Amino acid sequence: MTPAWKIRREFKRLQQQLASIPQWFWEPPALRRHDAWFDQDALIQNGQQPQQDRVAIVLLYQPNGLSQSTIDLFAHLTARGYAVLAVSNCPVPAQDWPLLRQSTWKALERPNYGHDFGGYRDGIKVLWRLDITPERLVIVNDSIFYPLSDSDQTLENLEALECDIGGIMMRMRDNFQFLESYFFSISKIAFSHQAFRSFWRDYSVTSNKYKVIRRGERGFSVAMLAAGLSVRSLYKRGKFAQCLNGLSDAEIIQFLSHRALIYPELDAKCDDILARTHQENWRTLVQNFIYEALLHGEFYSSFPVASAKFLGYPVVKKSRDPAADLWRKAYVLAVLNGVIDQPNTAAWSEIYNIVHPVCPPESLPHEHHEN
Repeated sequence: MTPAWKIRREFKRLQQQLASIPQWFWEPPALRRHDAWFDQDALIQNGQQPQQDRVAIVLLYQPNGLSQSTIDLFAHLTARGYAVLAVSNCPVPAQDWPLLRQSTWKALERPNYGHDFGGYRDGIKVLWRLDITPERLVIVNDSIFYPLSDSDQTLENLEALECDIGGIMMRMRDNFQFLESYFFSISKIAFSHQAFRSFWRDYSVTSNKYKVIRRGERGFSVAMLAAGLSVRSLYKRGKFAQCLNGLSDAEIIQFLSHRALIYPELDAKCDDILARTHQENWRTLVQNFIYEALLHGEFYSSFPVASAKFLGYPVVKKSRDPAADLWRKAYVLAVLNGVIDQPNTAAWSEIYNIVHPVCPPESLPHEHHEN
């Protein structure tokens, strides 16, 4: 039986598709008005951190005030040689401006026009306006908790990929390969490439989320690959499958016990597999089950303990969709049970407070995960 959340999601997607038809008429003039605002009125605020050879565009949408994990992100990037350009897609509360200036190199406040890719585009246009070509450009969206550890090496690992454009996760949809758009690491060669400049200059900004995904998230990777630039990710499903082959039975039981599956029938099947550990073909059952589960969800959200503990998956998403909700619940329970390390103080507090907004962490009993 199709879950109610999936029916609602598909209905919302259909609404967005239908809404996109008349938007073809007003999107071009809306973009011209926005670009005129950017050219004439956009105010680039100076921060107190120095300009550096590397730049990080951090996209913000925090109308209720800057979170401590975001301030920690600024510090993490700055300590690793990145000048932080904060792009806020909503008004920054007046009391937060001193802290924002103290923590960044530059800051831009803009309307939430075009969502994340509209903000990315304006951030890149700031660099063009300042005639800056960074040695490395990182784009990070505050839709994720990152970093989870003070010793996180994601920035360095992305550079070590030795590609033109790197990201955390590569996905495949409709025969298109693309990077998830909450984290990009872009080389100087890619930033200077005509295809990169053309993509952002000519990008048809839209506030229709259905089209943002296709024009932006998918379109960016497809355009860069078509131009001959190399696009790679730190993680793919195949890497997850390889990881499983090296785990002990006890480790497999551990991560299956802290799963986050959005389909009840898959959850029930997982319980059945956990009850069959004595069977000779148990690992084959596990492998077949994992394959089936990954037809309906991503490995990092469906199996967050395996992803975090054995692969070092470096982010947790803030999204309120059902998969992310279950992901965070399983992640928090695994931390409380001592299965995975607790993330840094700010990230842990904020993740925990989403999952358990009333009870303090020390009051939650340890228990087995149930979806």
